[in-house]
Amino acid sequence: MQNKKYIRISLCLGAALLLTMPVSAQVRGTALSKALSAALARVDGDDDSAAKAPPSPELQKRIRELMAASLPAWDKRLLTAYETTSPWEDNLDYASMNKLLGETPFDWEGKSIPPEDADRLTDESKSMRIRRAEGAFRYQSRKRVFSPELKGKPAPSYDQVSRQLNSLLADLKFPLSESDKPKVQTQEVAVSNEAGEVSERFPSYAFFLMGRNVEGVPVEGSTVRAAVNLRGEVQRLKIAWPHFRVRPGAKLLSKDRVLETALQKIYAQDPTEKLELASRLVYAKTDKGDFLPAVQVDVSDGETPYRLTLPVAQ
Repeated sequence: MQNKKYIRISLCLGAALLLTMPVSAQVRGTALSKALSAALARVDGDDDSAAKAPPSPELQKRIRELMAASLPAWDKRLLTAYETTSPWEDNLDYASMNKLLGETPFDWEGKSIPPEDADRLTDESKSMRIRRAEGAFRYQSRKRVFSPELKGKPAPSYDQVSRQLNSLLADLKFPLSESDKPKVQTQEVAVSNEAGEVSERFPSYAFFLMGRNVEGVPVEGSTVRAAVNLRGEVQRLKIAWPHFRVRPGAKLLSKDRVLETALQKIYAQDPTEKLELASRLVYAKTDKGDFLPAVQVDVSDGETPYRLTLPVAQ
């Protein structure tokens, strides 16, 4: 049943693949299983029909030296027993988030009730999504966007935006002890004249960004991002902050093993003599929902930069 006021999303990977595969009604289970297995093999990168030639020995030597010099050291302190103490995600619900954001109730409330498993609510002016198991929240307002009458107003200050977002997070019992010092930047609109020169410039939003660290090590993918308009209203908010816990019983990998894994992944990308890289230790979330220490490698190679995240424990 279609409902324009709220959306239930329940597709899994397997279902999504099946939806994209044109299969006739006469296809039997065995054939379908083979087709799905082939599709999954392509997704997982097991199809080596287009194998590439390895880099030259000279280039491999240069990349190995760069990677070896870049790899940070690690030890058992990364297998920390620390665990997020506040189940802040349990405090996420649509009514309380509307209140914290100074929003009105959804315009259909009182007339219609969403199903309990709906993960996204929307009306004409806004949308919200809550995923408690992932420690995730997303909000966007269509009525709080920049409009011409706001032109010339100053952007909210760093102190104002920081206080506003920290207060909202504190009300959620958010683990602020895990947060880095937030950054606030002003987005500007530039207007050009007929000659292509900037003739006017004015602010449109203040952007808030807060990262996460555990015992001084960054947590990859965990952020709080917000856009605050010139009236001081939150126009967008995205939180990704899952419960932190290092996998129990994890064992560290040797530097040589991680080095070889990194090299094989870089060699597969057709590296050139222009390649440069830098790396740092992070905590990365696994597909099991826990965390493992990892090396994050940023590779620059001409116009094709990319990032590798390599676990240093398993």
